[in-house]
Amino acid sequence: MVIVFEDKELEKLIFEGQSKKYRTYARDRKFLARLRLIYSYIEPADNTDALHSISFLHYEKLKGLGLN
Repeated sequence: MVIVFEDKELEKLIFEGQSKKYRTYARDRKFLARLRLIYSYIEPADNTDALHSISFLHYEKLKGLGLN
């Protein structure tokens, strides 16, 4: 799946572990490890329907935006 980041600081936090905007989270190594783990589960998914099988994500589609 192609993941497009609207927040470049979040992308920087995931890949580099550093971010000025998310300084508090960048210091928490346990949080960063879990964030990278979640990203590693999301990235190889073929489409959003595959995210339903990853139970700890608690994924659900947005409602009320005409995307159904």
